[in-house]
Amino acid sequence: MAISLEDLTIARPDEIQLAIIIHQILNGISFLVKQDLTHGSITYSNILMSTQGVVKIAIPEYCSRKSSLVDIVALGCVMKQLMEGPTEAKRSGLQNPEYWSEEAVDFYSLTLSASPKQLAQHKFLDISPRKEELV
Repeated sequence: MAISLEDLTIARPDEIQLAIIIHQILNGISFLVKQDLTHGSITYSNILMSTQGVVKIAIPEYCSRKSSLVDIVALGCVMKQLMEGPTEAKRSGLQNPEYWSEEAVDFYSLTLSASPKQLAQHKFLDISPRKEELV
């Protein structure tokens, strides 16, 4: 059984948990890009997590052939919600960047312009060892 991040989030994740979640969402976006697709509607409520820590993008019927940048910007919005809570969903700078590493803040800022391939190589994702650390 999977539930959305919107239903799941009670407390802010730590940095390793954040990296694991974001890495899995990015893997989903990268898969879509390889299929020449974009989701176009990635939101906090459209990201599902299983009890085993597997994260997936819901509602695949939203997929179409558009630029993947829309999904990367949406990834940044989801990341910000995880970092600051769902009430801080507006896309702007982080309110409390000092709570996070330089790598996490840099990764977040790159979600406005980087490709999935560039983000996949970012140092921030190096700390996301295993999804099992989410459960």
